[in-house]
This record gives sequence, structure tokens and C-alpha cells, in this order.
Amino acid sequence: MSVEELLGRLKIVDDQRIYVIAEAIRKGISYEQIHDITKIDLWFIDKIAILTEMEHALETQPLTVDLLKEAKRIEFPDNVIARLTGKTEEEIKKMRYDNGIKAVYKMVDTCAAEFAASTPYYYSVFGGECEA
Repeated sequence: MSVEELLGRLKIVDDQRIYVIAEAIRKGISYEQIHDITKIDLWFIDKIAILTEMEHALETQPLTVDLLKEAKRIEFPDNVIARLTGKTEEEIKKMRYDNGIKAVYKMVDTCAAEFAASTPYYYSVFGGECEA
């Protein structure tokens, strides 16, 4: 898609817009221009850019332990890392296991920190300390 086509597509509000924003970032369209067209806060545009930058790194750099850790920290799935690096999902899992890269569990704050409460709800993330 050309830059002109992307600029036009950014105006369309639909379920594909996030992918259009990512492609606009890949093509070098500035965050400010994307914001001016979409009215999406720059904070969110930056979050999409972080994902596109990692995608690019995985496609163009050798997969090191540090790169894998960072990809997992921002929640890239093993199958996507495998596809972008040209490796198999099994190779990615083995690299994770061999280097101690594993999910930890965080507790969901069901009371918005207003008062102490115990909760049985947890979610998994890569990075940080386990609260389970």
C-alpha cells in the first residue's frame, strides 16, 4: 500500500485500523501525522510502534537471548517469533527453556488499591516477579 493510500485508510474507522496504523509507522509516517488523522493519542501510537520495532528487529537481527527476552516481555507469542526469525516454534521454546525465560503470575487488583483484599485472580506475563 502506498503512503497516499495509507493516509486515506487511516481515516476509516474499522477493525483493520490498528494494522493500517502499524503499516503507516513502518512506512515512516510520523506519529503526529497519524494522530492528526486518527485523533488517537500519541501514547497508543507509541505502543503500536514498539510492536512494529520489535517485529523489525526479529526479522533483521540474529535471535539472541536478550532479544528473545525483550520480545517475550512485550508479549510476542512463540509462533510469531518463530515466523519472524525463520525458526520453528519448538526452537523458540527450547531457547526460552534453556535460558530460563518463563511466564510469571501477577495478581489482579480487584479493588483498585482502595483497600486490602485477597483475590484468586492472576494473569501471566514474561518479566517481573511472580506473585502467585
